[in-house]
Amino acid sequence: MVLRPSIAIVGNGCAAVECVKALRESRHSGAIHIFADNSFPPYTPALTTYFAADKITYDQLAPLGNADDFYRAYGLETHLDSPVTAIDVNNRIVRNTAGEEIRFDQCLIATEASPVLSPIPRIQSTRVLTMRSIGNAVRLKEAIAAGLKRAIVAHQLPRYPVWLDRVV
Repeated sequence: MVLRPSIAIVGNGCAAVECVKALRESRHSGAIHIFADNSFPPYTPALTTYFAADKITYDQLAPLGNADDFYRAYGLETHLDSPVTAIDVNNRIVRNTAGEEIRFDQCLIATEASPVLSPIPRIQSTRVLTMRSIGNAVRLKEAIAAGLKRAIVAHQLPRYPVWLDRVV
């Protein structure tokens, strides 16, 4: 009897995609479950600013093309738009907001990075936008469409202070 371990991957970004490819190229034939808190296709976060600036289209954010084709080609079981609420490592179960309980033999947590906001007064305002995900880019595009005329763009690189660029 051949064992076919079940793999749970929490995340649907570049790291998750590369893990899936490596597993299938290594002839892993067991179930692979992808969990994500959104329904966006796997995309390149570095391109979100180009999308927000209308330099590329929504479809160009996703290097794999149609996500459904990728999921089907690699035989993935997807659990999208349903954030994981718990991972029971003792019983090897992933639970999500859809109420699913999926058993796994191995689990990879490959969630995307999130911006860390400095403790500045009013930083939690709805007028403060971060840029890391497609959702962030969509919110910026909506703000521009609603009449945003000016913005201050701040970015921080590892081991460097915050740099401010004024955009008028």
